[in-house]
Amino acid sequence: MFNAKYFGKKQEIGGCSVYVQDEKKNITPLKHIERHSPDGFQWGYYGSGPADLALSILHDFCKRYDMNPTLAEDNYQEFKNKFIASVEGNLSIDFVTVQKFLECKPI
Repeated sequence: MFNAKYFGKKQEIGGCSVYVQDEKKNITPLKHIERHSPDGFQWGYYGSGPADLALSILHDFCKRYDMNPTLAEDNYQEFKNKFIASVEGNLSIDFVTVQKFLECKPI
């Protein structure tokens, strides 16, 4: 879990690319769970793009570690508020941060 992370970069003209680097250093695009934003991921404010990013990160993490997906559904807005909305510049959230966030959440 160490060195594994979610990371992204804003494009010069619209949009963001977000990827997952797993424990084996494999890099794959993060799947967009579209709930609020048909335009895709964003960060740095409290909107629909950041909400979808938070939901997608939590869903991905829960799936990787066989956790109840309800944790993602129930907590993504709080995750957005704590970790996504305040990001300036490039995105980088390590798996340990996600794990610690979810550990204190009831199922």
